[in-house]
Amino acid sequence: MINSSFADIKVTKIAKVNDILITNIDIINEIEIIELIYNKSNLAGNPQIERIARDTIIDEILKENEITDKKINWDEAQAKNRFDEIINKLKINTANISETKKKVILKKIKLENSWNNLIAKTYGWQININIEEINQKLKELNKDNNNLDLFKEKEKMILLEKNKKLQLFSKIHLDKLKNKSLIYYYKWKKTLEYYYLILKV
Repeated sequence: MINSSFADIKVTKIAKVNDILITNIDIINEIEIIELIYNKSNLAGNPQIERIARDTIIDEILKENEITDKKINWDEAQAKNRFDEIINKLKINTANISETKKKVILKKIKLENSWNNLIAKTYGWQININIEEINQKLKELNKDNNNLDLFKEKEKMILLEKNKKLQLFSKIHLDKLKNKSLIYYYKWKKTLEYYYLILKV
């Protein structure tokens, strides 16, 4: 994992979202979270991972601004429960997670929960589930498994379809925010422990 001591690293611009700057330090911090969650190491220097980190930060800035504008509440208890679920599922030793990183992960979870609530509140009324199509799928499944709990399976299918549609609306809404925002990108390259930027022209 990257050493988080930034004393010897030159702070440089990576992107700008409206009036909010994203620096190489933000990228390093984001990559450390990715390494922690996916149990990977030495991801810094991987152009694809660095782009993912940059784009994740941009998305989170836009989402947080929208949540604030729409006055969507942040659910602390729900975020804590989700944090525990993730830690248990990934079998992460919490002793290896600093308090700072715990706070960052919790904030990410709260942000995503609040964003999902915003999307559900904004677009929920537009979601239509094709029950006939689901019933047909259940008939096909029941042919192969007579012990299938049809009620539970139907609930699962409905929830899955609802989540698919909400994810689609989430992407549409985020794309709208991106189109309305001023987002500047800089091209950067990594040399040793420093990140040097070349302004994209």
